[in-house]
Amino acid sequence: MTTRFAYRRSKAPAKTPAAAKPTRSPKTQAAALPKGAMPALSDAFKQLCVYEAGGAGRSTILIPTGECEHMLSFAGESDEAVESACMAASKIAVEEKEQTWGEIVSSFAMNSLMNSYASRFKVKPWRKTK
Repeated sequence: MTTRFAYRRSKAPAKTPAAAKPTRSPKTQAAALPKGAMPALSDAFKQLCVYEAGGAGRSTILIPTGECEHMLSFAGESDEAVESACMAASKIAVEEKEQTWGEIVSSFAMNSLMNSYASRFKVKPWRKTK
């Protein structure tokens, strides 16, 4: 810094005063979590029964409520259509290491519901759009 601006330099004391130091609160124990499922958790997921990987048996998966509502919008607000799409997806899906079985099945089901929804509104080649 040049001497021209030396007067602007603030001179801080080497030690901070004791009053400026933050005080620590005494250590307290964290509150214990309730036993069983938390109430908000049950509303955050929808439980569906599907086949396990390879079709060996039945399993239950949890799908986030937002994703399930998105599937319902493509399925015409039909819970049965969403459940059948998840069942069909669990029969053909293959288990991967990066995702859980619920994520794989729900993504396959969402893809099939979106494809069926789009095929209903597909423009015919002989019809022209406005």
